[in-house]
Amino acid sequence: MCRQWSGRQVFAAADRFSPHYQYSDTPSGTYFCVAQVDQNAAESGYGITLGVPFDHSRWFRGRESTIRTRSRCPDGDCCQRAPAALAERWEGMAWPSARAHSHVLSVLPSGAFPGVDDVDIYEFLDRHAGD
Repeated sequence: MCRQWSGRQVFAAADRFSPHYQYSDTPSGTYFCVAQVDQNAAESGYGITLGVPFDHSRWFRGRESTIRTRSRCPDGDCCQRAPAALAERWEGMAWPSARAHSHVLSVLPSGAFPGVDDVDIYEFLDRHAGD
């Protein structure tokens, strides 16, 4: 799933347990999306998301949202590949593994490790590097 879509953005929201409304501009059009993390599965990180074409947004609560993202997926430069400097710094030094059974419930990011988003791993390592 594109990191610009609400299903991923909700996990970075200030209050991820409240509905996260946003518009996403994509190569195939603009979509209104709402996502919310399931409070009963908060530790597991499960979220619920719904997206509709822009023309149908008038029927939904939250349509007045000013949050807007741009996704070029499936273009790999959109979000699937880490920025060159980040990848160069960490490539070959991280051997992550996906959470058990996560491959059953989510779209698998492409990359060296199925079910693991290389960009997330490299950004995590960069945040926790001691330099």
